[in-house]
Amino acid sequence: MSLKKSAILTVLILCCLSLLTAAGAQVAAPAPTVIYAGGAQLPEGVKLSGWGMGTAKLSNQAIEINSKELYTGGCLSFAKPADLTAAFNTPHTYLQIMVRLLGMQAAAQSRDDEWAAALLAPDPGQIKKDAQPGKTVGRLQVMAFLEDGTGMELQVDTGGFSPADNGCLPVSFPLTLLKGALEAKEYKLARLVICGNGTDPFTVTQIKLVQDSAPLEPTAGANREVARNDKALFTGKCKSGTSSVLYSWDFDDSDGIGEDSAESTMYHQFTKPGTYNVTLTCTDFFGIKKPAKSVIKVQVNE
Repeated sequence: MSLKKSAILTVLILCCLSLLTAAGAQVAAPAPTVIYAGGAQLPEGVKLSGWGMGTAKLSNQAIEINSKELYTGGCLSFAKPADLTAAFNTPHTYLQIMVRLLGMQAAAQSRDDEWAAALLAPDPGQIKKDAQPGKTVGRLQVMAFLEDGTGMELQVDTGGFSPADNGCLPVSFPLTLLKGALEAKEYKLARLVICGNGTDPFTVTQIKLVQDSAPLEPTAGANREVARNDKALFTGKCKSGTSSVLYSWDFDDSDGIGEDSAESTMYHQFTKPGTYNVTLTCTDFFGIKKPAKSVIKVQVNE
């Protein structure tokens, strides 16, 4: 083979390898992007301020936000807009905000303690009719503004997320729903606004992008025997990845699957003896993942 032909062949091989590498890079999943890693300092070029009537400040290694209502809270402004184009165009990508709400740490610590769960479960006989709702944030809202001024907004209830080991809630927003019908050439984030629907302050310990395609895996507990008219405690759990979960219990499938309770943990009384199929159905708050069921048998004795 001549020297000229050998050189041409070498160039062709290098071009092919370059194309294969580029193709592989396009299908590879992007690494998680951390927008705020926690701590007493923000990333370079990021400014924290209040939004609307809300306030925000760095406190105790986290961002403390005080919202008066939705559309008020804290705002992160980026001197150099963060290019999230790849993330917005990648399926199953979520904006995850790790938050700590007032009063949630004790509930997280007692999550697997059935005795403590009984104290937390709603017992209709013990609820006062004049009880007033608390001011703890029950819904989180994000608003994302791109470099060109285009805005996007999404809300989610915080009660459907399971606390992480550090006691924080991994509140997650799917980017596919955050952008909605918007089809931009580039998604360069200029401002990120975080709001809550309560008056109590909440803290943000981390903001990042994650991927999650894991299915919902509910657990209704074990088969059991109970006495007629006894208050039986049912505790539902669900492995959900980053998804917010809605719970639905049906305590007798003989008349079809309906909804007797929408609580994850609650009491139920069986008034007649017999064998009952108890069904727990878990649903993705945003409807992205398929609903899943867990069924147990309950023997009710006289």
